Amino acid sequence: MSYDRVSLTCPPNRVNSRSPRPVRHVTPRQRAVLDLALRGLTDKEIATDLGISVSTVRTYLERFYREHGLRNKTEAVAAWQHYREMERRQTGKRVNRSRPPMRNG
Repeated sequence: MSYDRVSLTCPPNRVNSRSPRPVRHVTPRQRAVLDLALRGLTDKEIATDLGISVSTVRTYLERFYREHGLRNKTEAVAAWQHYREMERRQTGKRVNRSRPPMRNG
């Protein structure tokens, strides 16, 4: 299943009660930036990790904000986290973050 074809939505903004907006096409590079932001990396750390400039990281994030009616990185990361969870549910991948992986022995 192609990521681009998954029909998912961003969560509604807590400040105003707009209905959820669909997550539109996300480029592979935007996806990489958002995944690293979701892990808690700063813009500078993301830039270093991907070999791009900090301003390029901010550009990718700002485009995501504009396209999805978000105002800042916190809202973008929350929306991306929601999107990824919905994506995993639709593709059938099991996600269990409550327990650490089991060890042999």
